Amino acid sequence: FPSHDRAFTMEMVVPVSQEHKLAGLFPVKSQLLYIAHATADIGVDLSKASTSTENGGATITLPGIQVSSISINPTLSYVYSSDQGVLNLGPSTQGFQSLAESKVHERVMSEACSASSREAAQKAVVNILKSVDTPHDFRFSLDSSCGKLLENK
Repeated sequence: FPSHDRAFTMEMVVPVSQEHKLAGLFPVKSQLLYIAHATADIGVDLSKASTSTENGGATITLPGIQVSSISINPTLSYVYSSDQGVLNLGPSTQGFQSLAESKVHERVMSEACSASSREAAQKAVVNILKSVDTPHDFRFSLDSSCGKLLENK
């Protein structure tokens, strides 16, 4: 989408645990600690911006942030520890890692939609418009919505 884009990276510790009953009787807890290094590409679709003028000034309303991709770097991400419970009868590390990776995507999406990301997007567009010679006094507003993930790597 035509936009002002930026990428940000996050490193995070993702704990995952699951409880189940062995033979339907004995509680067993499995745990995994995943260290993730993730990158998100976010942007504002400038083609959806709207403007209004009043008293010699202009108000520009920017659409919400769109997340175009989230990727987990497999070279920098790893399972720090894994405990499959009594007799190693819990879920496999690989299955648990998939659960941890889905939690990484949720946390990155949440951060991409945070107020600080919206403020950074607004600031970037303000800087772009200030570099253009214009007779108008601009005011900005940014839609607080956050677009769904468009692509998942």
